[in-house]
Amino acid sequence: MTDCYAKVKALLPYYITTKEQEEMTDRARKSLMAFDCCLHVYEDGKKYETKVAGVWNAFFKQWVGKEYDYLLITANDVEHDPKMVDFMVRCAKEYPMSIVSCKCIRDHEEFKRGYGQQLYTPELTTHKPKDPATFLLPRGVIEMIGFADEQFECEFVERDLLYRAKLAGYTWIQPDIVLQFHPPYSGTIGNDATRLDMAYKRYLMKWNGDANEERWTHPYGDLNLPISYVER
Repeated sequence: MTDCYAKVKALLPYYITTKEQEEMTDRARKSLMAFDCCLHVYEDGKKYETKVAGVWNAFFKQWVGKEYDYLLITANDVEHDPKMVDFMVRCAKEYPMSIVSCKCIRDHEEFKRGYGQQLYTPELTTHKPKDPATFLLPRGVIEMIGFADEQFECEFVERDLLYRAKLAGYTWIQPDIVLQFHPPYSGTIGNDATRLDMAYKRYLMKWNGDANEERWTHPYGDLNLPISYVER
């Protein structure tokens, strides 16, 4: 047992309609592992009306408040470095009150060259946008900020969750180590411009700003609404 030992419950959501999605899901499943942590992976292939937000909330309802130290959310169109979970937990322990994501790379050949050879560093990503394709939530954060807001079915669901975590005093950080391959497109939900635009408008209505420019500290600027207020 090492210093970074922890119990982690991970969500691997998938909804397979093509052979490519089946292959991606298989790669994501096989590469999701841990050596220093006790990792339990929960797979959910159900089709939810509110898509991403729906599957996240089903996971939260089942596992929030249980014996796990961390909940991990990932996707089925990514491939993980074998050290990813252990390094994310180690980072979370070094920086309490943090949500930890992992640094992604878009070039699969480059990812394979460094596969399993990464060395841990306490340095954090500061010079590039962070990628929330996979992120680690410490025990207690969901109880404080509430579940995913299902008005954001796909896009902006993680941004809304992370902003509410920020309002609750949590910091979004990312160790500056490549731990994941993520394709330059979404292999799961596609890239629907109309859906993206609608989600963007809803996010602006809720927080009066976007991408670290949010102006409101309460949903819709209503001081009577807690940060845990969501539409479900």
